[in-house]
Amino acid sequence: ESPDDQIAEINLIMEQVSSHYSLIAPVLIRLKTCYNEIYSVKSTKEDNNEDAIKIAELNEKVKFLNRKNNLLKENEVNLNHSLCHLQTQIHTREALINEKTALIVSVLQEIPVSQDVSRKEFMVDWLNQKIKSGFDCSKELELLLNLPVNENNDKEASKNAIKENSGAQEH
Repeated sequence: ESPDDQIAEINLIMEQVSSHYSLIAPVLIRLKTCYNEIYSVKSTKEDNNEDAIKIAELNEKVKFLNRKNNLLKENEVNLNHSLCHLQTQIHTREALINEKTALIVSVLQEIPVSQDVSRKEFMVDWLNQKIKSGFDCSKELELLLNLPVNENNDKEASKNAIKENSGAQEH
């Protein structure tokens, strides 16, 4: 029997014997005690069920938060790998820039003052020397060799630059 059926049966018995109360008072007290015990067991079961539901919901939330936390940790690891890769690329590019800058500075210091050698000839010779000494200047040499050949071009460009600079200073 369910607790509700038992409670209904107890209520029926109490109604039937209420006319003979003095004879059955101890029985009624015992019945009332049983009734209270049954009711408390029933409410405890309901409370336990509600608690179990709440615990299950909280466990689901904890699982969800753990999954989210694991994803965040995984993303952090991936971002750290990407950051390390980018830093490596930056250092590599900085080294290349520094190498090219050093080449440019050294070529500027070695440019002859004499007009007998064109700048293009000098640059080709200089780049060939650098390539022989281990520097990777093949792209620069290729670009320089693809420029049109005009011996007077260097001298005219120098004269035009001087005229433009002197004209700009007058204004």
